[in-house]
Amino acid sequence: MSISGLSACEILAEIKELPMVELRLDLLEVSHTDIEKICRAHHNLIVTCRPGKLSRMERMERLSIAISCGAAYVDIEYEAEKEWKSEIAALAHKHGVKVILSSHNFEITLIGN
Repeated sequence: MSISGLSACEILAEIKELPMVELRLDLLEVSHTDIEKICRAHHNLIVTCRPGKLSRMERMERLSIAISCGAAYVDIEYEAEKEWKSEIAALAHKHGVKVILSSHNFEITLIGN
């Protein structure tokens, strides 16, 4: 399940019974303290912070907090600049967080057998 648009309290209540959750940090109105609480509350959390809404610095801050506070995975866009990917991946590896490198094409979706 991918979570966005909820308050920190709603997120904490929602994720209790879920085996895995993707947290869209770019679509949440939460504080850095809230990110810490949420990431410490779930052992199988995927975090991502897509470009567009937040500055590069804010995206880096949010992902850094999530990585250092217990996220299991960080999802990085394949299309992101090399320096950005390297910086996030290095931090993730330092904290034992697995990296997902994702590619998104919103015009064409291929479904295989």
